Amino acid sequence: MSLAIFPAEIDIPLATVAHWWHTYAGYDSVLTEALAERLAQMSLLGRFDPVRRSIRIHEVIHNYLEDQQCTESPSLHAQFLEGYALQSWANLAPEELYLWWALRYHLIRAQRINTFILIIRAFAGPNLSFAHLQGQVPGRQAQASVQV
Repeated sequence: MSLAIFPAEIDIPLATVAHWWHTYAGYDSVLTEALAERLAQMSLLGRFDPVRRSIRIHEVIHNYLEDQQCTESPSLHAQFLEGYALQSWANLAPEELYLWWALRYHLIRAQRINTFILIIRAFAGPNLSFAHLQGQVPGRQAQASVQV
């Protein structure tokens, strides 16, 4: 079920969790809601709000889950993003508010910094430079100076 891919202490729409659990394990939205409710009953969620249709992952639980899956984390984030099957992130539906807000978070954790830079350049223009980032992101120096 891997809720570790979501940030701690923010509201995650059940639709987003359902999308992830469908991609990850084939669960449908009914099972997703039932599991979220059960996790909340066991105090494993910071909050389950059936009215607003969202969950919140408590920071302690998030940290534990993240520690358990630290070696799988980049591939899980990549799998989450690939589950949207978009040719371009510009095609992301406007109602996907969580993913619009957290796209940077998931791209960076999926080790897709080049995609993140391309998205920024698409909005900011081709003259945007990342030269000032050289050496700032460990293991990513060559990618920080990508030219489009």
